[in-house]
Amino acid sequence: MPTPRSLEIDNEKVYITVVDAIREEVYCQKRKGVVVGLSGGIDSTLTAKLAVDALGKEAVKGLLLFERDSLRTHENDAIFVAHWLGIDYQKKDTTSVLRAIGVYKLFPPVFWVPSHYQEKYARKKLEKMKIRFGRSPLLEILIGDGDEELRKSIAYVRVKNRIRMAVLYFFAELNNLLVLGTINKTEWLTGLFVPYGDGAADFMPLKHLYKTQIIKLAKFSNLPERIINKPPSPDLAPGITDEDILGIPYEKLDLILCLLEENTPVAEIASRVGMEEREIVLVQEWVKYSEKLRKMI
Repeated sequence: MPTPRSLEIDNEKVYITVVDAIREEVYCQKRKGVVVGLSGGIDSTLTAKLAVDALGKEAVKGLLLFERDSLRTHENDAIFVAHWLGIDYQKKDTTSVLRAIGVYKLFPPVFWVPSHYQEKYARKKLEKMKIRFGRSPLLEILIGDGDEELRKSIAYVRVKNRIRMAVLYFFAELNNLLVLGTINKTEWLTGLFVPYGDGAADFMPLKHLYKTQIIKLAKFSNLPERIINKPPSPDLAPGITDEDILGIPYEKLDLILCLLEENTPVAEIASRVGMEEREIVLVQEWVKYSEKLRKMI
C-alpha cells in the first residue's frame, strides 16, 4: 500500500521550520516564553521539546492539569517529561473547580471504586452509545443531534478540557507567555478536539502534521520510547483512548484523510486501505460536520 506523497515528510526540514516558527512567534508577540499543558502524551511532549529547542528550557513552562478522573499514569508520564526536558512545571488539580460547577454529579460517584472498574464502566458506556446510535458517537456529537445521555457525556468531558485551557491562559498572562497548543492535523480534520478547549491556543505548531507524521518527527527528535509507544488518550474519561473514540487506527485514518484531501474516489480509497466504503464515508462525514468547529477558531 504506497504512501501518498503528501504523507511523506523531511523530518529535519519540518523540525527546523517548526522550531524557527515558535521562536519567531514568541519574538513577534513580545513574550518571555511559552507554556505547554503537559499530558504525558506524544503531542504535548513533542510540542514542549520543540519549544525547548527553539527558546531554551528556561523559557518553557509546563502545566500538569489533572482532576479526579485522570489516570495516575498520565500524571507520572507528564512529570517524567518535565524532568527529561529539564523545564519548570507546576501541578494544578482542577477537581474542586469541576466539583463546584456540578460536573461530577452528572454520573455515578466513583469514590472508592478501583480505577480498572472505572475504565470498564466508561468503555461499556461508549460501546452502548455506538449500538444505540447505530453510528459513530463522534459523528453524533459533530452533527449535534444527540440524545440527553450523549449531551450529558459531552458536557462532562468538554468542560474539563475548557477548564484546563482557562488555567493555561491564566498562567500565561500572569507570566507574559504564549500558550502553545498541541492539536495535530488528524484531530483538526476529524473534529477530535474541544472548541475553546484544546482547540484554543496562541500558536499551534503541530496543526499541519498528521498523527503518523508526528510519530516520525518524535522519533527524529529522540523523544523517549515510553512516550512514543503510549496509546494516545484525551484523559477526559477513565481509560478511553483516541482509538476507542475513532474506531480506526491512526495509520489507516491518516491515509484516508490524505487521500480524501487529494480528491481520491471513495471506492479507490476503500480498496487501497482495505476497508469498507461506509467506513471511508464516515471519515468524510467527520471532516464535513467538524468544519463548523474549525471556522470558530
